[in-house]
Amino acid sequence: MLRSEDRGDNWTKISPDLDGGALRKLSESPLDSKRLVAGGRRRVYFTSDGGETWEQRSKGLPEKSISDVVTSHHNPEGAYVAMSGSSDGNPTSFLYVTDDFGKTWKPIGSQLPHETVYAIAEDSEVEGLLFAGTELGVYASLDSGETWESLCATFPPAPVFDLQVHGRDGALVAATHGLSIFLLEIEAIRRAAESQ
Repeated sequence: MLRSEDRGDNWTKISPDLDGGALRKLSESPLDSKRLVAGGRRRVYFTSDGGETWEQRSKGLPEKSISDVVTSHHNPEGAYVAMSGSSDGNPTSFLYVTDDFGKTWKPIGSQLPHETVYAIAEDSEVEGLLFAGTELGVYASLDSGETWESLCATFPPAPVFDLQVHGRDGALVAATHGLSIFLLEIEAIRRAAESQ
């Protein structure tokens, strides 16, 4: 893994060869730029010192393909992992959270329909508000993943491979496979989550 602090003019190596060079996802903590989480094929790697040292912390996670890793906007020790069982015919929603930087993991996808989860996003404004991009659309949780509600009344049932919360504008950006990119207003969802 390489890092640039001058818009790509110069690069510095910040990791050994993690996961045989098969890293798929990387997330930098919005609370501490030295905290990074990287997702390989089936393993998750953590650093809290800007890449000087890395630890593989996948104990407690199933042996599934990693589809997304996201660091928390509200907890410097928090991160989320979405995993896919599609390669072995298992459509279970594999979604996990850690509150101790990967030492332990808790499943938060059990209330989602049995379909592959490709992306996870945490709202930057409202703690506990999560979004999941799945094989058949977008879901929202107002309670840190305890329950989930479909947003497909205003969104087509399509595979969603990436999600980003645009905090300033109160919108969720969802990238689909085959149907373009969608912008969903989330201010009403934020209000509902705050009133919980």
